[in-house]
Amino acid sequence: MPQLAVNAIAGKLPKSNKACERGWVGIDIGTSAIKLAQVERVGTECHIAARWTVASESEKRLSRDENCDEILKSPLSAIKKLRQLFIARKCAAVLPMSLVDLRTFDIPSGNADEQRGMVAEMLAAEIGLEPNEFVFDFWENGAADGQKTQLTSIAALAVPKHLAASVANHLLSAGMECQTLNGMPWAVARAVELAEARTSEESSLAIDLGCSSPLLVLVDKGRPVFSRVLRCGGINLLMESLQKDLCISMDECQQLLSQFGLPVPGLTPSAVAQRTFQSIASPLHSLVTEIERTTDFLEQQYRSLKPTRVWLLGGGTQIKNLPEYLTHSLRIPTHNWALGNSKHDPVEAVYGIAAALSSLAWEARPCT
Repeated sequence: MPQLAVNAIAGKLPKSNKACERGWVGIDIGTSAIKLAQVERVGTECHIAARWTVASESEKRLSRDENCDEILKSPLSAIKKLRQLFIARKCAAVLPMSLVDLRTFDIPSGNADEQRGMVAEMLAAEIGLEPNEFVFDFWENGAADGQKTQLTSIAALAVPKHLAASVANHLLSAGMECQTLNGMPWAVARAVELAEARTSEESSLAIDLGCSSPLLVLVDKGRPVFSRVLRCGGINLLMESLQKDLCISMDECQQLLSQFGLPVPGLTPSAVAQRTFQSIASPLHSLVTEIERTTDFLEQQYRSLKPTRVWLLGGGTQIKNLPEYLTHSLRIPTHNWALGNSKHDPVEAVYGIAAALSSLAWEARPCT
């Protein structure tokens, strides 16, 4: 079994000058599908050289139950058949936020070992596991404007140890060597860095619109300053609402959302787009409300880090006209994630997290 980067689950990987043509294979494990991508670097520019989606054969979505490992086994094993698409055995993986505990704490100042011990105890009390039953990492949140306290605000991610080991073992059986189990907030921040080519000095919001647990991250200079799982459900709620209202299959729901999507503010929508919008209006309103509540909070707490753009990642980016709709609703320019000069590719944003994981090959490894 490859050694998991337990002390790098949050993605705290220092920069390295190591040159590499192809990155690792990035593996974004979702609740209903697994996205794989491998980034190629030519000079200072990167592009996705290979990508693939493995859909789960189980009707059950990945969740925290006794069947979690069994549901993971089949799609992770299927990766073995895809080896010829990717030039690497090394990979980096990330778990969906529905399987990860994200907590924030205020802790006293101290050295790294002291702080790690405090965070372990707090996490154990919060998630109901003994410290030896989970792996975790933590990092400092951004300081709120005007904050004056001797306590340090930190964010922490925790994953049951048996689940982390299971992922590594399944990948090893598929011929892949898992180098790090990354934390989603850090993978999102890394994706933003790639999209902005490390040149932006302004803060950005990024939203990973997955099936069940959308994650919003405030990114500043490549770091997740603030992270929050939105409590409105994911795009599966939009699909279920559409399916129930129109009595159509989930595949047909997906086609409606990707081909017709949402009305563009200021333009007269087609009859199909208007009907689709009516069917998903309630869960869509909940999603927008959750984002607005979070941005209002950020404006009060982190006014100096006011985001100038929103990046969308994940399966929700396939909803046609969603960036235009959110731009109008949030009053912040919103774009589907894209790498380099590939903004013409409407599918690429689905693989943003996997691409970010792939690029970790060019970072120093703390776990050798």
